[in-house]
Amino acid sequence: MFFNDLTRYEVVFLWSFVNFFATTYAFQQENSEVVLKHLAKAEALQFENKDSSIFHASKAETLALALGDSSLIGKSFNRQGAVYYVAGDYRKSVEKFTLALEVFDAIASPSGRAFALNGLGLIQLN
Repeated sequence: MFFNDLTRYEVVFLWSFVNFFATTYAFQQENSEVVLKHLAKAEALQFENKDSSIFHASKAETLALALGDSSLIGKSFNRQGAVYYVAGDYRKSVEKFTLALEVFDAIASPSGRAFALNGLGLIQLN
């Protein structure tokens, strides 16, 4: 049997290795949910409390960057673009939507690209 052939140290190493990845996965899942909650708060507040909305969208970006999750990074850029658009800061809005478009081009996400392109199109109408 495989496990019978392992030394005690190899078993401990194998267990540690599996435990590390299980913990890392749980950490990423938990923090991904936190990012999504910040994005939802940013969206909910974007018309009534722009400062809080920007705070939550920026917090989502910081966490998404720490996780290295491209989809969440792009979503945070898109949300920031939307918040800045509603606030009337079109320069920052273009900057964030452009960053989102670059991310979603890199990961081939049609829905992310569509959101970013729609945001950029709305800005051109103003």
